[in-house]
Amino acid sequence: MSPSPRRLRLDDIPACLDLAINRGWLPEEPRWKMLLSCGEGWAIEDPNGSLSAVVLLTRFPPDLAVIGMMLVRENRSRQGLGRQLMEHVLVRAHPATVFLYATEMGRPLYEKLGFVPVDAVARHLGNWTSPAREPAPQVRAMAAQDMNTVLALDRRAFGADRSDLLIPLVNIAACALVLERNGAIDAFGLAWQNVGRMQLGPIVAPDQEAARALIDALARGHEVPVRVDLQVGQAELTSWAREHGLTAHPPTPLMVLGGKDLPGERSRLIAVATLATG
Repeated sequence: MSPSPRRLRLDDIPACLDLAINRGWLPEEPRWKMLLSCGEGWAIEDPNGSLSAVVLLTRFPPDLAVIGMMLVRENRSRQGLGRQLMEHVLVRAHPATVFLYATEMGRPLYEKLGFVPVDAVARHLGNWTSPAREPAPQVRAMAAQDMNTVLALDRRAFGADRSDLLIPLVNIAACALVLERNGAIDAFGLAWQNVGRMQLGPIVAPDQEAARALIDALARGHEVPVRVDLQVGQAELTSWAREHGLTAHPPTPLMVLGGKDLPGERSRLIAVATLATG
């Protein structure tokens, strides 16, 4: 019988990175640190002290939760560890609406547990190319006094309070921008460094014009490749991103436990912060 799951700590991050490398994932230390700071991680240990499997659960008040970073060591796959961890965090998440972004490997397990695909995102990655012009005049750097407005915009789009995620992410962001029209902020976006690439997201905007202005301003001028995870239904935005040097990768399904409706005005969620948090 496998040992009971135990809570991950920040000093477990090196072991998490080792497990990620074992499964062909990038050793994304900034992302693990951020996720373990705002959520909770659970692991099953080998007798030798290494990690056999891990998963992260992040709760967003009042009643939304996301599961991410599900990993099982290659030599321990198909032994029920993934299911054990998933059942553990689903009990902890109840009665919240729970969603996740499913890898191809994990999807069969999620379907058995009652998750239903409702949408998808596609990773776009490459070196951003932009015309030699200044960013849109409505875009400016985010100021400290903008934070309450930004958090309100995010709650409207996401349908839950992501303050515990967004405030630390703003603090480490290489670039944090808002878009202001008619004297009011109605869009924002972040860019943050993550293992040799610049991750764009979250990006929240009410329309394509605002989304393009923010993406262009966030993506330009970096010496590393840019990644942005866009909702797949945004065909025009995806085509525009390709014209600017980004390659679209196969979509990753968004799955919700029981197929429930997710809260918020999700058309405003142009790009996710990370697949582990939405």
